[in-house]
Amino acid sequence: MNNKAVAPLRIVLVDDSEADRLAFSRAFKNSDIKSEITFFTTAEEALELLLSQPDSFDIVISDYALPDLNGLDFLKAALDAKILAPLVLLTGSGSEKIAIDAFKAGIHNYIIKDSACQYLDVLPDTIYEIAQARHYKDHIVHVEEALEESDKRYRTLVELLPDAVVVHTDRIIVYANQAALEIMGVPSIEKIAGKSVMEFVPDNYQPVVEARLGKLKTESVPLIEAKFLRLDGTIVDVEVTSAPLRYLHKNSVMTVFRDITTRKTAERELLHAKEKAEKATREKDKYISLIAHDLKAPFTSIVGFMRLILSDQSITIDKKFRERFHTVLAQSEDTVNMIDEILLSSRFNTGRIKLQPEFIDGYMAVFSMVANYGPLAREKGVELVIDVPKGVRLYVDPPLFGEVLQNLTTNAIKFCNSGDTITFFAPSGAPAVIALKDTGVGIDQEMIVDLFRYDVKTAGTGTAGEKGTGLGLPLCQEIMKAHGGRLEVESEVGVGTVIYARLPNVKPIILLVDDEDAARYIMGKKLDRVGAKSIEAQSGVEALKILEEEKVHLILLDIIMPGMDGFEVLRRVKEGRDTQQIPVIMVTSDDRIETRDLALQMGAEDFISKPVKEEELIPRVRKFTM
Repeated sequence: MNNKAVAPLRIVLVDDSEADRLAFSRAFKNSDIKSEITFFTTAEEALELLLSQPDSFDIVISDYALPDLNGLDFLKAALDAKILAPLVLLTGSGSEKIAIDAFKAGIHNYIIKDSACQYLDVLPDTIYEIAQARHYKDHIVHVEEALEESDKRYRTLVELLPDAVVVHTDRIIVYANQAALEIMGVPSIEKIAGKSVMEFVPDNYQPVVEARLGKLKTESVPLIEAKFLRLDGTIVDVEVTSAPLRYLHKNSVMTVFRDITTRKTAERELLHAKEKAEKATREKDKYISLIAHDLKAPFTSIVGFMRLILSDQSITIDKKFRERFHTVLAQSEDTVNMIDEILLSSRFNTGRIKLQPEFIDGYMAVFSMVANYGPLAREKGVELVIDVPKGVRLYVDPPLFGEVLQNLTTNAIKFCNSGDTITFFAPSGAPAVIALKDTGVGIDQEMIVDLFRYDVKTAGTGTAGEKGTGLGLPLCQEIMKAHGGRLEVESEVGVGTVIYARLPNVKPIILLVDDEDAARYIMGKKLDRVGAKSIEAQSGVEALKILEEEKVHLILLDIIMPGMDGFEVLRRVKEGRDTQQIPVIMVTSDDRIETRDLALQMGAEDFISKPVKEEELIPRVRKFTM
């Protein structure tokens, strides 16, 4: 038999009839219900035990006819004593009055000892069901109490939240916490309960809210900034999010929002102040640029005439005046250099200089610096060393990055003594970094933090008395930041300095345009050798769409394609404001000279014939992607 309960049913039976007690016990033994029965013959004994162990039994059963106290009065006494177990009255009389009195008193059930109906056969199941029903009822009460307590805690928590919380069912507001009432400008929930949540949404935000409410049937919606309409008609800025919720047994929505009006006002004021400051800076830079431009012409003339005078052998100048002429010439040249830096900085800050980045070899950039400034270094007895390997890919505006390297190189030479060394190197593990290490005089740690500031004068005199403007390094840092990079300095006085020009490691993106899947696949595999990322387009229309969405560094373009051919794609690329600078290599099986000439006339940078050979493709690609 399968036991109906894992734990035995703990029963108290009060009956002075030994025959009835034995019959009761036998009925449970013959059933599939485990039980532990405690027998009493008097109500007094049973009540004493129940009072001392009120939670030790699952059900209390009493015969009506007892020698000391009838069963009904005994069970009433148990009720008065707060005995929680279900109470059942057994009687052989079957009196309707006793049954009514029992139920009125709160007795849980009433069973008639009817032998003719074989009540003992169903007694165990009946008793078990009564006990279980009470157990389930107690459990439900406990759960309801726990839910009520949880709901109270939740409501208290929600009421104490600084964020506003509104619950709406079918868009009708059914709950709002105190923070929500304050933002909505109402004294109590009664003022807004029953109103549509859409009444508090400005007209221009209604479509957005409608779309978000539609999504809430299946998912939460992200936090957004929006406008909120108060009851008095004023509008506040809010951050708002919503999530589906069961509230009062109905599918509802919980909306949480906070007032960000103060923050948005501050942001608008900050933006206005920033725009005002930027305008003032542009005006200042424009004014400085005009002054610098007006100063450059006469100073350039002065330098030119001074050089003519000093180089003219027909003019006799005594030694004293010649020295003074050289002093004036040197100072004038310094002034011209400073004016050039001011003009470059001004053009850069006012946006008249736009970055036009391309891939270059860092080795070649350094080689150019050494070639240009090697004579200046040799004059001071300083050795320039290149320790940069070939093929260091940099994505830069060549003239502007050249300005950075030039400034770093001349600065290093300026602060080196005879016998010192300046080494250009590419740090290992840093794929887009060029560094200069010198064994010069070094820089004081307190000065390093101000090296890149225009408002702090850090210019010093070189080891041979060279002057500086103090504008070069701040300008170089601006150029590096415009590239998404930065300059970093490590230095120790008496030991030397290392300056790192760190750039983003940009991987070339090459657009392969060909209607043949195999051709695109083969070219993509060959391009793996140059470390480039390939994007594929199987038509001209798809290629133009990709160019609207992606930053591309090179296009490999087939000419013969269905629909829009390669020439039409090339024309649109070279006419596009944002795409005309992208180099294009035409790829085709039509290798006629007139086809090649037409492609080059239309602006293509190169031309390659199919079938594409790796030894022809890679050098052409490297020319534009390093």
